Amino acid sequence: MRQYTSDLWGEDQSRVPKPTERVSNGEERGNLTPSLSSGSTALSATEKALWAEGFRGDRPQPASRPNWRWWLAVLVGVALSVPLGWLLSYGGALLFMLGLFFFVLFGLFLGAMVYRLAESGRPYSGGSILLGTAMIVLVCWSIAVYKEVAEVPHDLARDVLRSTRTLGDRSATEFREAIIERIKAYLSDRYPPGGVLGTVRWIVTSGQIAAGEIAEVKRPIQRRGDQRGAWWTIRVVLSLTALGFGLGSQTWSLASRGLLARADVLGDKVTEA
Repeated sequence: MRQYTSDLWGEDQSRVPKPTERVSNGEERGNLTPSLSSGSTALSATEKALWAEGFRGDRPQPASRPNWRWWLAVLVGVALSVPLGWLLSYGGALLFMLGLFFFVLFGLFLGAMVYRLAESGRPYSGGSILLGTAMIVLVCWSIAVYKEVAEVPHDLARDVLRSTRTLGDRSATEFREAIIERIKAYLSDRYPPGGVLGTVRWIVTSGQIAAGEIAEVKRPIQRRGDQRGAWWTIRVVLSLTALGFGLGSQTWSLASRGLLARADVLGDKVTEA
């Protein structure tokens, strides 16, 4: 419970509205003096509203804040999202979608950094906050998904190497590089245009390569069940949502002036009951 204790009866008597004042529209306002009984200094909700109205008429309103501080914070957030997105590409492949936790956690971290940098310039327009937050989220999420998908041929080749006992006259590195090139060629041929887009198509529609498609491999090559098909699509969408939630929960409050600023307008000291 918050209790508003008025400090207007102290030394600064000029701040106390007169019993009858003329407002901006030319009409007279009645007695605004708060009723104080039994030595109580607490203002009722109606009295607080009237006093706030009186102060808004007596003191100038703060000018709209420039957005340069917000966009500077967004620029820093975008820069930080690059290494964090790179790290999230590894967290996304954890079992049972546990990687979603890290998307929320890193979103909270990014949001806290942006909030701290932009806090002194609040409030900002909701449109600016929404646009800046979306920019950071999309950069971080895109890097995470891009790196995860780009590493798929390497991950598959690593799994093949672990399950292969005979490498012939080639070293493990040469064998793995050869498998990577074979997988890339397969994806480019079967899932055009190949590359990252072709790999995404393969993950969503199949996620496995039949035995014999790769010359050196006599068994099927596939991703884990929760990392292909509909499960992968759901996880990617949820990761975007989790990152946006973590970041937005920190930055959206920059659209308001904050408790201390509102208390200053009322001319009251905010204390905890």
